Amino acid sequence: QSHGRTSGKELIIEARVTQSDLGNHLGLTRETVSRTLGDLRSVGLLKLQGQKIVIVDVDGLKLLAGAHAD
Repeated sequence: QSHGRTSGKELIIEARVTQSDLGNHLGLTRETVSRTLGDLRSVGLLKLQGQKIVIVDVDGLKLLAGAHAD
């Protein structure tokens, strides 16, 4: 949570990078980043607002990340 600011239960991240930049940093294609963000949005974990990524369900995202870490 040190990379964003909270607003109620949401964590707001100012994303000053493009999806291509993010993909390059993570070793992913822009398409993979776009698809993953879309998937996370469709299950209600985050929403995109301009250049902001709003994590709506921080605990749910942590749970999902933990499930994929195993």
